[in-house]
Amino acid sequence: MIGENGQLFGLSAQTWLWLDQFGILFGNILILLTFIGAAVAFLRRDSLRRWLQAMRFRRVGEQISDVRGRWQGVIFTVSHEETPRWVIDMVEPDAIALVATMQSMQAAESLRGHAREKGIRATGPLLLDEADDPGETRDQVKRAIRKMRREGIRHIAVDVTGGKTPMSLGAFMAAQELAVPAIYVTAPHNQKLRLPDLTRAVVRVVSGVEEK
Repeated sequence: MIGENGQLFGLSAQTWLWLDQFGILFGNILILLTFIGAAVAFLRRDSLRRWLQAMRFRRVGEQISDVRGRWQGVIFTVSHEETPRWVIDMVEPDAIALVATMQSMQAAESLRGHAREKGIRATGPLLLDEADDPGETRDQVKRAIRKMRREGIRHIAVDVTGGKTPMSLGAFMAAQELAVPAIYVTAPHNQKLRLPDLTRAVVRVVSGVEEK
């Protein structure tokens, strides 16, 4: 619609010039932001890849037949010591971290001693104030993962077998958020000894186990 001044919508030539300059400036800003976004994505491509993969549940329930040396670091939620001890002996990682409650502290201390006897670095026990708060476990497990990564440990797994159900949930959330494999151990129960029969134990995938 042409106004009396001969300009579209009756706007002045100065207004159209301002709008034109604004459009050019806005386009240049979008181009700049695109380049910045591409540069950040390239520089942080590993973090971006982990974020994009974090919620993929791959190979759930699959049994891992050969765990020896598969992970450099393993993080445990601790209730009893028998199953984590078995995992430590089978995997032989370079480092472990233990997340425990006051009730499981003795088991965690025993596991730390066992790991150190084998020349394995042990972090913790990281004590939980509230075992029924999955958020606290998540934060402790994430702290342990980040510490291992700072120490140069790349292949890390979170064993969610032990501890109360909220602890396992929190540990799983931490593994997912930081794109770390989550695993659990299954073993038939020995009714006579009232302990898991670890001679028949297997490690299974919860999510995201990387190729060896």
